[in-house]
Amino acid sequence: CVMKTGDAGLKAEVNKVKAEITREKQDKTIAENWLWVEENRHALSLRPYGKYTLLESIEWFYKNAGRSGKINIIRAAKKAIA
Repeated sequence: CVMKTGDAGLKAEVNKVKAEITREKQDKTIAENWLWVEENRHALSLRPYGKYTLLESIEWFYKNAGRSGKINIIRAAKKAIA
C-alpha cells in the first residue's frame, strides 16, 4: 500500500486523486438530485421548511452551499416528502 511507504510526496498524490474522485462522485450526486428536485418541484413548493418552503430552501442551498450542504438538503427533502 502506498500509504505504508513513508513517501510523503507519493501519499500526497494519492490523496489528491482520492479527493478528486470524491468530488466527482459528489458532483454526480448533486446533478442527479437536481433532476429529482425538478421532477418534484410542485410537492416541494407546498412543504414548509422553517420560514420558507422546501423548494426555496433547496434553491438557496444550491446557490450558496457547498457540496455536502447540497447533498444534505436533498436527503432531508426526500425524507420530508416520502
